[in-house]
Amino acid sequence: MHDETPACIEFDDACVKRGGHVIWQHGTFSIPQGSVTAIVGTNGAGKTTMMKAELGLIPTAHGSIKVLGQRSEEHTSELQ
Repeated sequence: MHDETPACIEFDDACVKRGGHVIWQHGTFSIPQGSVTAIVGTNGAGKTTMMKAELGLIPTAHGSIKVLGQRSEEHTSELQ
């Protein structure tokens, strides 16, 4: 049986660069709506950068990030 729960957050080959340095790349995953998800990693691994990219505060250098079916950049324009 295949679960058809829609994704709340979707990363598709996302890459984030800051100051000319690649912070992380090839981010491809989805988080289903209603799930409980933990983001763990060592200091400097890019957890906060990932959250800022989801919110549209940091642009992706490659790939895309969708939140509730909309590109993350669209959410930022709604807040302004």
